[in-house]
Amino acid sequence: MFFELIPIGFIQHKGDNMNHTKQYAIFSVCKGNDINEDANNTDHIEYMMKQLKVPFKHLVGVYEGQAEASFLTTNLDFARTAAEDFNQECILVSDANGACYLERDGVSIQELGTMVSVSEAEAKETQNYSVDKFGNHYVTKKTA
Repeated sequence: MFFELIPIGFIQHKGDNMNHTKQYAIFSVCKGNDINEDANNTDHIEYMMKQLKVPFKHLVGVYEGQAEASFLTTNLDFARTAAEDFNQECILVSDANGACYLERDGVSIQELGTMVSVSEAEAKETQNYSVDKFGNHYVTKKTA
């Protein structure tokens, strides 16, 4: 069951930028070494978000071709703390203007562009993308 407190209205048609006015973060608590540990970590962080009433959406995040359970939340402090607690390399943050960047320890380490909806084939070409529960694929793209 999906715990959907974040409105899905910011998702736009293929090729369009996500239209939002709130910051959000995409993060994972998977380490990729042990499927059972990753499942336990994911279940634990989901339980904590529900208990603390942290708004979130389930995503499948793909990083360098490796899929893992991920979360999107508007609570950046929670995402940062979870990433630190679970020794994550970084989180993806989108600011209120739609600019996305990777962040480590609260510091931007790489600008990514804006988040856009693309076809599954186009997403898989990038090796780094997110998929929502409806099968919509999202990537970050630099804009001119």
